[in-house]
Amino acid sequence: MEFYQQLNDVGLRATTARLNILKILDHHHAQITADELYLKCLEMNLNISLTTVYKCLADFEAKHIVKRIFLGKNKSLYLKSDKLVSCNILSLKTKEPIAYDSENIRKQLENFLKGLDLDIASVELNIYTY
Repeated sequence: MEFYQQLNDVGLRATTARLNILKILDHHHAQITADELYLKCLEMNLNISLTTVYKCLADFEAKHIVKRIFLGKNKSLYLKSDKLVSCNILSLKTKEPIAYDSENIRKQLENFLKGLDLDIASVELNIYTY
């Protein structure tokens, strides 16, 4: 019911595809690419096309349900907007993003942000490797 209401609150119809994609994003603690999201849909035997995944992500981004993290040409990661801290690793050799989820790093950054006494929407830590 929570996801249904969240979509209705921002003016989006709560279609089966949107609800399923939103549930996956909510339960996925790290950032995710559209392709990875599509593969998760396949693993769960959901009848959702890659085009529908991209369309839902665009709708969610426009309504501030997800944040899009640009990592260069045709590379983006998506994260639910209610998640404050994200950490990304990008290989300069392969140009492939790797979502990195560390409870320790997340907690340290959240504690650091609390000490700033600012209204911060989000923080992204990008680490580039060779």
